[in-house]
Amino acid sequence: LTSHEFTTEERRILSRSAANIFKKDALKTGEFLSHLKNLEMLYPEKAGLFDDVTMLFNRRYLKIRLTQEINRSARYSIPLVILMIDVDRFDNYLSRKGEYYGNLMLKKLTELLRRSTRSSDVVARYDRNSFALILTNTFIDAGASLAKRFISMVHDYPFLYEEVQPGGRVTVSIGAVAFKKGNTLDDIIKYAETSLSDAHKKGGNRLEVYTYTNL
Repeated sequence: LTSHEFTTEERRILSRSAANIFKKDALKTGEFLSHLKNLEMLYPEKAGLFDDVTMLFNRRYLKIRLTQEINRSARYSIPLVILMIDVDRFDNYLSRKGEYYGNLMLKKLTELLRRSTRSSDVVARYDRNSFALILTNTFIDAGASLAKRFISMVHDYPFLYEEVQPGGRVTVSIGAVAFKKGNTLDDIIKYAETSLSDAHKKGGNRLEVYTYTNL
């Protein structure tokens, strides 16, 4: 990062040990910050963008990637769906069986999620007992179908000690939202969380899709 004007020969010599050379005004224009963000995406493990328990991307990565996908969808009119997935009554399971078995459950849910998604989809651990899923180039009907299949898959899977849960089953609730032009990152996350909250209020083990209203 320098204000020096390099000659072609100086740049050639520097290129042996430096990947990039930035002018000092790159700090003001945002070019340098943009470069650092790109490095995070290229090397997510080194940038601390993975969750230690599930080895999924973490919440910080999700926000970076979701911002990129929102911009891409807005620019090219590409459909985009976000699912917010939460383990129903996870606190009950933790209090009865402890953190070790709670983490085993989360790891198994991670495995089931990976089985259910495409390589182009982004799966992240959003919070202690919740996951977020970015479905690129996907319409809401297809996203809802995937969500319903996953809810059934979790309900039918024989988790360890699931008998301690109400109803004797480990279940999940899902909130879904389709990107609409003009939505910001905060909008999308709020709408997905609102739908997830509605699913919990209706008893869990269900999907709720966010409905836009014309004001």
